Amino acid sequence: MDQTSTAPRHGSATDRAVAAAMRAGVPVNLIGSPGIGKTARIESWSKSRGWGLVTLVASRMDASDFLGVPVESPVTPMPDGTTIPVPSTINATPAWAVTANALAQRHPVVIVFIDEITTCSPPTQKALLRVVQERQVGEITFAPNIIIIAACNPAADAVDGIDLAPPMANRFLHVEAEFDASRWLDGMTAGWSAVREPSLEQLTVDDAANAARMRSAVLSYLSRDRAALNPGIPADPAAAAGAWPSPRSWDNLVRTLAYVQHGDDAAVLVAAKAAVGEGAATAFYAHYQAIGLYDPAAVLADPSIVDWKTAGPDKLVALCMAITSLVVADGGADAWDAAMDAFAASAAHGRIDTVVPAVQLLLRDQPRGASLPRLLHAALSDVAISPTGR
Repeated sequence: MDQTSTAPRHGSATDRAVAAAMRAGVPVNLIGSPGIGKTARIESWSKSRGWGLVTLVASRMDASDFLGVPVESPVTPMPDGTTIPVPSTINATPAWAVTANALAQRHPVVIVFIDEITTCSPPTQKALLRVVQERQVGEITFAPNIIIIAACNPAADAVDGIDLAPPMANRFLHVEAEFDASRWLDGMTAGWSAVREPSLEQLTVDDAANAARMRSAVLSYLSRDRAALNPGIPADPAAAAGAWPSPRSWDNLVRTLAYVQHGDDAAVLVAAKAAVGEGAATAFYAHYQAIGLYDPAAVLADPSIVDWKTAGPDKLVALCMAITSLVVADGGADAWDAAMDAFAASAAHGRIDTVVPAVQLLLRDQPRGASLPRLLHAALSDVAISPTGR
């Protein structure tokens, strides 16, 4: 029994995938031909949603604009935010970063928009890596509600452009920017501030069971095809400058899909291609569609909805992973007991092999008052088990 929302979806699949990445704090790189309105779209997003916006044009920046300028200080900053009275050389924080953090105090979201990212010099791109990776500029760290979005033209259309270095490229979701003629006409007619954009909440879902379900889709695929997890940097420089699979980019996909509604296949595919590239995304997407994911919250409430006897092993492995993620996030004894009851149902139908890894993971952090059902205790007699049964 798969329970998927049938509520009308807002925006395009690309809108929903980008919104999910934004909620997850995953940097996005919008790729599109010159003149289609990438910058205008970012401005429209910000104005219609009441967000702050700081725009940086990469071709006009140098390394010091991201690292800060070295200056002498009478004190030394400490990692905990305090200082000690010892002279030191620090990197003065650039004004744009100070502005971004100030805006973050007054707006629910602030976009730091790095336009023309493929036109900055290699030293500048190297300095920018710290901003994207560590969210640090000079001596300050970005506020949690600051989102990094970049934009660039395709390599064939970029003037004096250079490929993103693989370490930089692998930190972004690379999304093909769409041109929406209706939105453009509305913006030109009434002004871009009049174009109403769906909210992040309308474009995404924030539900623990959905997040666990989508996490299990990725992890069950990688458990089945472990070579897909870390195949290495592509030999083709153009491919290495875009989306490709690595532990980091798979993690970005997991974080993004947490906010994509299960069953929104179009947005799932957009997000997967943007995170890990077309080849890996296509293989993952085939797995996602083939296994049919159970709702872990529904299974915890009623394990009988699962066809434990005949369900495919991939489907049950994904379900066990989803249940494990949901129970760990919950942290309570009731959820833990419900999971063990579900796993006992699997054991009762001769499918103990599918639940052993999940049981072993949950046994590492068994809540006080929780215990194994006797049936499951007996079925696990040949592996490490809890000393407490019920």
